[in-house]
Amino acid sequence: MLATSVKTGTILLSTLSYFTSEQILIFRSVDNGLSFTGPVNGAPGFNTTNGDQDKEWITVDNFPGSGFGNVYMFWRNFGSPGGMTFTKSTDDGLTWGPAGGTVLASGGQGAQVVVGPDHAVYCFWYDSSSSPDRISMRKSTDFGASFGPTVTVTTLIGTGVNGDLGLGGLRSSSFPQVVVNPVSSNLYIVYPDVTAVTGGDRGNIYFRQSTNGGTNWSASIKVNDDSTTQAQFQPATAVRPDGAGLAVCWYDRRRDPAGALIERWGVTAAISGNTVTFGPNFRLSPQFPAVFGVDPGINSTYMGDYDMMAADTSFFYTTWGDNRDASIAVPSRNKANIRSAGFTRAGPGAVLDVDSVLVSGGNGNGVIDPNECNILNLVVRNDGTGTATNITASLSSTTPGVSVAQSSSSYPDLAPGAAAASTTAFTISTDPSFVCGTPVKLGTGDVGNHGDDITTPISLPFSYTFYGQAFTSARVSANGNLQFTGANSDYVNACLPAPAFANTIFAFWDDLRTDGTNGPTQGIYTNLSGVTPNRVFNLEWRASYYSANGNGNPVNFEMRLYEGQQRFDLIYGALNGTGSSATVGAQKDTGGGLSNGLQLAFQTITCPDGGGTCGGPIASFTAGPTSGLAPLTVNFTNSSSGATDYGWDFGDGNTSTAINPANTYTNAGNYTVSLRAIGGGVTNTLTRANYILVTNTLPTMPGLIAVSGDPYVQDFNSMGPSGTNTPPGWYVGTGTGAISGTNLTVDSGSSKNTGNYNYGSSGSSDRALGSLAANSIQRDTDARFVNRSGAAILSFTIRYTGEQWRLGGRGSPTNHLVLQYSTDGINFTALGAAFNFNSPLNSGHAGPLDGNAPANRVSGIGGTYTPATSITNGQVFYLRWA
Repeated sequence: MLATSVKTGTILLSTLSYFTSEQILIFRSVDNGLSFTGPVNGAPGFNTTNGDQDKEWITVDNFPGSGFGNVYMFWRNFGSPGGMTFTKSTDDGLTWGPAGGTVLASGGQGAQVVVGPDHAVYCFWYDSSSSPDRISMRKSTDFGASFGPTVTVTTLIGTGVNGDLGLGGLRSSSFPQVVVNPVSSNLYIVYPDVTAVTGGDRGNIYFRQSTNGGTNWSASIKVNDDSTTQAQFQPATAVRPDGAGLAVCWYDRRRDPAGALIERWGVTAAISGNTVTFGPNFRLSPQFPAVFGVDPGINSTYMGDYDMMAADTSFFYTTWGDNRDASIAVPSRNKANIRSAGFTRAGPGAVLDVDSVLVSGGNGNGVIDPNECNILNLVVRNDGTGTATNITASLSSTTPGVSVAQSSSSYPDLAPGAAAASTTAFTISTDPSFVCGTPVKLGTGDVGNHGDDITTPISLPFSYTFYGQAFTSARVSANGNLQFTGANSDYVNACLPAPAFANTIFAFWDDLRTDGTNGPTQGIYTNLSGVTPNRVFNLEWRASYYSANGNGNPVNFEMRLYEGQQRFDLIYGALNGTGSSATVGAQKDTGGGLSNGLQLAFQTITCPDGGGTCGGPIASFTAGPTSGLAPLTVNFTNSSSGATDYGWDFGDGNTSTAINPANTYTNAGNYTVSLRAIGGGVTNTLTRANYILVTNTLPTMPGLIAVSGDPYVQDFNSMGPSGTNTPPGWYVGTGTGAISGTNLTVDSGSSKNTGNYNYGSSGSSDRALGSLAANSIQRDTDARFVNRSGAAILSFTIRYTGEQWRLGGRGSPTNHLVLQYSTDGINFTALGAAFNFNSPLNSGHAGPLDGNAPANRVSGIGGTYTPATSITNGQVFYLRWA
């Protein structure tokens, strides 16, 4: 574990001892990680009998005041008597105590320790001392010298060891992660839990907060927003140093129907006082298999136990175990790498994924047969945080006998979390030469097997019985077999029974590789079809015969496992021969003759005729650019098939019969474009609604702040210590009418006269813009904007700091500013309580205040506001503090 002292800059690294179990080693770096000193023992006073340390967590008190710079550590001691144990250091990690630690609980695991801005120390742990299992906490208000009573943060549904979620070989837990808001002192905890002891969802991520120092906790909020029952597990969290937002990241299996492949997902939340508002979930990584048991010195089930996050005022940062890359050193598995990502409060923007695929048409049997025309409806989903616009997709296939008649389409704009089918369905045509049974897989999952002589672990989507024994996981070999209990990568095939194999289905055991260069991208792919309890798990090998340079002849075959049946099917596509060199069959035991009860059945597949290829023309086109200022010249690219003549309607009154025409749009507007493809007396039309957006050149509008899409920042320091005018686009005044003043008076809070002021300490360049008014006189500060982003603004986020530079003698309750929005500068709407500035000080003697003092200023005010109607490009809008 790592922690940093703001007081000294020292980095502290804690780790279990490699040589003796009773110690926890603390390494220190005073040069920003360039070097570390030799270790000191952070768990003094233990011996091999009473000390067996595990899973420590470490933190530093980084808040000025008493306790500033103290280092705290919390862990599980498995010695006798043992328990959840606490030590601290008051000298920057050089020495630790007390000897033997402070025991906070007799059992437990999954330690977490955090410090609040009031220097309170909080220790959390997974607690199975009573039923139901729970997460518990104890608090110290005297720098760890003593702790209050145990508080139950939440009870848990899961009953596995340490809250294990049952994820198939990979160790998991219900351990928490906790952070403290550095401004409000609120506590935030995240943890995983199941929805039922057996069955149900095997893991969701939950969030709770405490606003009173851990005494009480809010109801849980499910952080992951998927509707599947696939697992989310091992969350990490971080909060911004200004207390205005937090983020949570975790491992996620929502997009794999088999529940095996993993992705990194996350979510951000805005914080306003005690209100935490989560945004949409977003995907951070591609899919990868679980990889564990890599380091012989580490428990063989470990993966991702110590993932951490960090935050600054601009970004959140997350690390995770990412296994997408094949291992060169150990070809039987993928690399266990560490990756990281940074993202803003707004998240990564739009992230598009394939959501579902439906094949229809032809003879209606839902299978792609020879001599057939099938319609493909491809649904995409936005798994990001920004609206996806101008979405287009293209489809191609290298499968022999398959052509794509309608190869391109577009999609409507997708808000975060939204899904939609293409505006025009794709069309796939097979000719009579298409090999019956050849898999044309769509929407498959890549298990990560890309190499020579490697095996890859997979989880089965249902329990499958093979020779009377139930299995939930297996390994697939690049050499064409599925092993339920082994991991043999042997490429020298032999007649069955093969002595080195047990519980194996040999679909096509031969010297193959799954990273060749011939044909489609090679690998082993899975797909789950049907509904419970009659699902079929499909495994497809896209491989090639071994060649040192990777260009061996391709081979394609498939295995199907049936839910609730001791049945499997083997289907063969391209074999580049008769397959006479391969071994095909099934085997229970390792040698000793054929197994009793073994039955192999072989059946030649026959396919019905599809009823004819895709007849007639298919209209298809793209264009560019699709938006811009008038006059806008757009070039159209025709990708239609089966047509001899064309008719274009550009939506502005212009038409064309050219194959690839261009059209110049002279007026602003949204234009719908249609293409008629004509061939053999048949016409097919493709219409793209509102496809071309043309805008007028916007006039120069002095006195307005242009919003270009980049963040706008104004700190008022440009006014300087003697400035008497507001920054461009800012206006001040008093009264209820419209304001247009720009004149200011320089003041440090001493003036009690109604007016508009450039506030700041005398001679200081740190300035603030404000007004002062007596009694019920309204004081206004306006900012006037014009949308120059080239697109409509659906919502905007505003954050600001409020400063109080004077206290009125009456302690008037009207010492607040309400932030309002308007599109005409006359009729204003309040944005909401979270956007208002309430003066920190409302009682006492009248007089000046130092607005820069922490007691007289409030940071992080604001949030995200969605107007009733979008702000169109070129439109003026107003923000007013009144």
